[in-house]
Amino acid sequence: MPRSRSSAGYLVVPFAMALSWAGCHGKANTTAAQIDTRPLEEGRALEIARRSLAGRQFSLTPSSSTVELWNRVKFQVDVSVLGEPIAIEYLTEENRLDIGEVPPAATGSRLHVLAASTMSESTGRLEKVFLLILDARRYIYQYNPTSQSRADVTFVEVSERLQRDLWDFLSWYETEKGKKKEP
Repeated sequence: MPRSRSSAGYLVVPFAMALSWAGCHGKANTTAAQIDTRPLEEGRALEIARRSLAGRQFSLTPSSSTVELWNRVKFQVDVSVLGEPIAIEYLTEENRLDIGEVPPAATGSRLHVLAASTMSESTGRLEKVFLLILDARRYIYQYNPTSQSRADVTFVEVSERLQRDLWDFLSWYETEKGKKKEP
């Protein structure tokens, strides 16, 4: 016995063809929203650095000091630690233009620590300092995610990465300092 054809069946096929023709096959026909990126702002980065140092009982000097690298590059660092040979520079694009060539981090090292010299205010002699370079290009986040596009790297993630880098540096420094005290 033959089946009767309903009028609804005749509508399904053209509707499916129209959807297919309109671009609903395979790829979605949506445009991804542009997500802009930027490095963590210098003020925020330095606030994290100061908090991390204070949390480990380090005191900051009232003014930043000038350091000299082995390649004769001199510049004023963002943060200096009172009574300890520690200096921190958050290296932005603007700083990079002012400072010039900064030697790269050691091969295989996640942290960018350089030996530098600074003039001691108390003795007037050059003293060695450990200079931590925090390169702003390492702390880039997506600042304008939308409901349609999730940010791959958020402000919070980048802030936490910076804090971990500071803690790792301070742990390394305290270990190095402890090695020098052993007989």
